[in-house]
Amino acid sequence: MKNLIKFLLKPLNPVDLEFGSRYPRDPYNFYERIRVIIIGYQTKDKYFFFYILNFIKYLILRFLVLIYFPLILILKIFKYKFVVINFWQYGAFAQHMSFLIRDLDKEELKKYIVYVPSFSVIDKSLLDIFKKKINIVSNTFLCIILLPLFHSNLLRKSVVIYDEHSTKTKTYKINQKIYNFNKSYFDLENQQKINLENSFFDLFGFKSKDKYIAINLRTGTYYKDFFYNSRNSNPKKYLPIFEYLKKKNYKIICFNNEIKEFYNIGNVYIYSEYVKKHIEGLEIFILKEADLFITNNFGPKNVSSMLCVTTLVCDLFPYGSVIPYNKTTLTIPKIIEKDNKKLNFQEILDYGYFYGPKKKENINLIENTSEDILNGLNEILYISGNKNDLSNNKILKQILNKNIPCVDGLGRVSEMFLEKNKFLLK
Repeated sequence: MKNLIKFLLKPLNPVDLEFGSRYPRDPYNFYERIRVIIIGYQTKDKYFFFYILNFIKYLILRFLVLIYFPLILILKIFKYKFVVINFWQYGAFAQHMSFLIRDLDKEELKKYIVYVPSFSVIDKSLLDIFKKKINIVSNTFLCIILLPLFHSNLLRKSVVIYDEHSTKTKTYKINQKIYNFNKSYFDLENQQKINLENSFFDLFGFKSKDKYIAINLRTGTYYKDFFYNSRNSNPKKYLPIFEYLKKKNYKIICFNNEIKEFYNIGNVYIYSEYVKKHIEGLEIFILKEADLFITNNFGPKNVSSMLCVTTLVCDLFPYGSVIPYNKTTLTIPKIIEKDNKKLNFQEILDYGYFYGPKKKENINLIENTSEDILNGLNEILYISGNKNDLSNNKILKQILNKNIPCVDGLGRVSEMFLEKNKFLLK
């Protein structure tokens, strides 16, 4: 019953993927949805039945939009906008919501209504944070009644421009225009923070002066697909980093309870699945209070960016966010090797690999080494961005030019990594 309610409450995807390239785009139309079903049947896609159900839902919603048309017309006259957000994926929820809010002024926010049912949202603490900034429909009954309004082309606001993987994303421009963007911009309620702080100290036994680093890695357990697995990172190479941090008196909280290599290490604390399910908001609190967050190019990176957490993004791929949003973020990208030749950034652009290869082709992705990560760690913790020589980053921005949105990012790529791999800038 719970899954049925979730299916009924779930809107059509606010962002679909282009055929072939898989780049984010606006939702499929009638004919494109039929094409999805045909391709699913031809390829014996395991989600084929789901595609049919989704098409039926699409037809029902289009019919309901016609019934709601008088109301839709009134709302259109009063300039209301209805927004569907990907609330079922951790990173997409944080990414789309945070940039939607930052893109609108205070008066515009009053006219925007976002669809996020609390029954099935991925993280309720994020929902509570966003509710302080914008109108959100989260009540189950209201969600069911108002769902057709969110699928009206007259009322609906596209969120493709808020997706960082889109070649037309406006997120970097939005990020530049918010001068007062800091950790307090998106925050938990004061009393909630006090309660979570008490839970945190009780669970982990930390003292108030203890320094700690949080880590959340993308491992090979998510997909069986080259395109998606290209963002994975081998956890074993982080073990020497833990030893180094232990000597520097840092403790480590690991959000990956599936990485067995991280068990039984003195300064590493595994965040259990039980705690994640039963203490709402603790993961967000831990992330906000961490001295540093180590992650890869997937959902938690977007959450840390929204919260303005100092972040080291290792094994970054694809390169759409190689120059990150915030000054407090540093990235170390993977290297592409094609036909046994390592490609520089200009060649990567020429081959069309910057946002990821369309298919596997004859390429190999070279992950960061433990030394690369250790250098990046020292760079972000102990070397000020203002004092650090950013000459290699300047060359990189010249190569990327204004056609690549992330060139407007305020963060940087590891200078030590670029210096070590000078060929990347040729």
